[in-house]
Amino acid sequence: MVMLLSLLSCSLLPTAPVAPRLMRTSALVMSEQAQPEQPADGKSYRVELMAQSRSAVGSLTPTDSQQETYVGVPPPGYSDVPAPSLMQRARAPFLGVTFMATACVAGWQSNRMYKVRQQALLEEFAATMMYHLGDEREMASAVKEFRGKLGPGNFKGPMFVSFVKALAVETQVGVTPIRELKRVVAQMQLTQSAVAQLLGEAFDALKKQPSVLGKLVFVAERSVPAAAQSAQLRTKFPTWSEETVSTLQRAMLENLYRDMVEAPGYADDAETLAILGLTSAEATRLKEEVEEKKLAAAEAEQAEVDERRRADQLQAAIERASELGSMPTRATATATEEEEDDDDDAPAGDAAPADGTHEYECTKCGYTMYPAAGREFKFYGADFKCPTCGTGKEDFVDNGLVDVDDDDE
Repeated sequence: MVMLLSLLSCSLLPTAPVAPRLMRTSALVMSEQAQPEQPADGKSYRVELMAQSRSAVGSLTPTDSQQETYVGVPPPGYSDVPAPSLMQRARAPFLGVTFMATACVAGWQSNRMYKVRQQALLEEFAATMMYHLGDEREMASAVKEFRGKLGPGNFKGPMFVSFVKALAVETQVGVTPIRELKRVVAQMQLTQSAVAQLLGEAFDALKKQPSVLGKLVFVAERSVPAAAQSAQLRTKFPTWSEETVSTLQRAMLENLYRDMVEAPGYADDAETLAILGLTSAEATRLKEEVEEKKLAAAEAEQAEVDERRRADQLQAAIERASELGSMPTRATATATEEEEDDDDDAPAGDAAPADGTHEYECTKCGYTMYPAAGREFKFYGADFKCPTCGTGKEDFVDNGLVDVDDDDE
């Protein structure tokens, strides 16, 4: 394209006026011939009008006995043409440089647009692979289709890097991404050395996302262990040491397996343990930890339920007891009635002091409660039941006032 534009620009360049060349419109041919009737000097001159074209002049050859001389005659008006100016002489080189620069810019722009298109195709390929993740046939078809779209050249490497980046960003740590990465390596027919190099490129592209790098290392070390070891991914973290990365990778593995065990219907199989890199002893230990954690959580939940039930029972007992104004005790039931009769005749100044906090006791189980004075109706209603044995209100007795101040002291 650049060559085509250069040729076009050269063909369009205007030429500066240059001095016209001498045109041999006529020539005098002088020939020396010996004639008997010649003048005294012994020479004669013959004038011949030659053709205007250069070819005609060039075709004339002198004879052996002749000596000819050609004299060019300038065309009429030649002396009137002015010499070219400095601007006229500089115009042609300037236009040439301008067109050359335009051609270079056009070539650069075309190259940039090509790179943008290729990058868009690579991103589209990664999205297509993630959409069909787990479908071997569709993934193989996508690999073949986009290799054709990207055109000539070796694009397997950029395609693989784009897929690995999307896999690390969009998937959770698990068995599925490990299997799919191994499958794509086989579909693209990549060597272990090539995979190691491409994993390094993907790692460098994701350095600003440490959590994503951790997933990439976890998946790569289990899908292509030889390539991951060759790439030395654990040593490339920007802020973490290799020891820290190893600790995090181990924690990631154990947390993943615990989550898998807690999932409903999960059952261990040798293939899954091999993919994760867990031994049977490690798997058994982690399952026991999960069971212990479940049991502790269940006990804590049951204790919370029991505590809440007891609190509810106590609250209900207090509410029912508060609804009870007063009730006779077993020892003073008759005396209370006599006192009520005496109160009718007693003077106003001798009135009994205001009631305080009473003690109510269940005659069946001995449960005791102390509703605040004046609030018995709220905690000790007509439908009150003993929170311990469930007996009714009729089996409770009032043991009298309680000296709250003395108790507090």
